[in-house]
Amino acid sequence: MNIKSIRHLVRNLMAIISLGAILTLGLVGCAPTSTTSTTSTQSTASNNGGSSTTQTNANVCPALSSETACNSVTPYCGDDCDNSPYCAATCATSKSGPPWSGGSYTAPDGTSTGMLYCPKATYALCHFSGPRTPTGTNPDNIPLPCKLNASGTVANCKCQVFEGGSYLNMPAILNLGAFYETVDVCGPEGSKCKNQLNCPNGECDDSIPVAPACKYVVAQDADKPETSLVPGADLISTFSEAMQNNYPAGSTQCTNIFRAGCMAAPCWYEEDDKNDSSPARYAQCACATYFYSSASLSQDNLNCNAGDGYVWE
Repeated sequence: MNIKSIRHLVRNLMAIISLGAILTLGLVGCAPTSTTSTTSTQSTASNNGGSSTTQTNANVCPALSSETACNSVTPYCGDDCDNSPYCAATCATSKSGPPWSGGSYTAPDGTSTGMLYCPKATYALCHFSGPRTPTGTNPDNIPLPCKLNASGTVANCKCQVFEGGSYLNMPAILNLGAFYETVDVCGPEGSKCKNQLNCPNGECDDSIPVAPACKYVVAQDADKPETSLVPGADLISTFSEAMQNNYPAGSTQCTNIFRAGCMAAPCWYEEDDKNDSSPARYAQCACATYFYSSASLSQDNLNCNAGDGYVWE
């Protein structure tokens, strides 16, 4: 095994380990029921995937149940919320549940004021990730697997990297302070900021503000936790239509499946892709899983079973 392969393996392992640390209070089915505050200690992966550092938040992070609506309690950060120090959003950011539950603020026409427009960021696109075999219509598409960890609570998803404008789903924000800051500026459903409804294709009035969470997506850097949405990650997973030509829009209805909640998830570049100038770059994203009694996949005629040990995004 060569050095690059070893680095790739370590990076994948760190992606899985780091999300558990980033959420600090556990993943699916493990959120605390107490609202007693706790001091949050987080481990974050280094940008070379080879080591980790530990930081203890100076402020006290609330231990909120996933059944508690985040907006139903007074923000722990008062009127001065931002991304730092990092506190995990374990509470319900939407009616669906916590950030990784796939919640949205969706209008009847399918658009969403909660899909916040973030300009000019480097981001990972995981929307078509899932099985270990290629999907889509282009024969040159490569596999974009979402492989489960041993407990099934986190999927490590291979996602393509892009640069430009993209959309961040407001209820998926994992950083509680950044979520509260965004609610304060954009309103409880994001309507006061640039979003999918008032800013389709990134074309909108310059007087409409960019959501605060977007500035952290743009500034995301594993070496700069003070400017990042999720400390320790290279980049963040958001959504755009950059892959639509190879993955035409469609729908497959599924029941009783687990999916990977990759929206706003932390991601790490594969091997040397951080500085690679090649057209296609990839990242590994650590995505918490969530059970759905009913779900719609975004391509036609898919097998709802992504394969043993794999899940759809």
